[in-house]
Amino acid sequence: MQETYRISGHHAIDQRCYFNDVENAYGLGMGVLDVTYDVPKDVMENFWSHAKKYHMKFKDQQSRKTSIEHPVIEKLTGQNPFFLIDSEGLDSPPPKIGTYGTTNMRDVTKLIGKCGDNVDLIYYDRFTSVQEECFIWLSTIQTFNGQLMHSMQYNTQYIEESLAKKIAQSTFKILREVVDQP
Repeated sequence: MQETYRISGHHAIDQRCYFNDVENAYGLGMGVLDVTYDVPKDVMENFWSHAKKYHMKFKDQQSRKTSIEHPVIEKLTGQNPFFLIDSEGLDSPPPKIGTYGTTNMRDVTKLIGKCGDNVDLIYYDRFTSVQEECFIWLSTIQTFNGQLMHSMQYNTQYIEESLAKKIAQSTFKILREVVDQP
């Protein structure tokens, strides 16, 4: 077993914080922040210490506005930096593939919970086409009506259903373990 594992993750972030008074003027406003981090094999033994270091790296990249670089690269080169088509027209992962994507939509109860007098929304799911991105899987995590919700979409070009189920189960196992840590 290796001592450390390099993990590259793409995180969907709200880029409205980079501009003044554009809460409703920037459309979707989502950008992709790519964070690569070396995770030690014993990460669970001191999870919150590593989470703080990762968060510091995430905040540093967010403050440097690296998520804005991707649309600029695409506009200047005409190519999506996260998706390539090779000379034969086949999907090819770029040299640095984003292993997974995450979104933390926070509490979405106020955003989507009021659907009208005749609708009582008790559950929803979010779907994303990960085949168009070079992700192995995408985890969407948010709370709705006081419940933590996790939606996972996986790329069938890279993994099978059994592995996707194992990843989803492991995600909640790890979440339960780290929530109980001091």
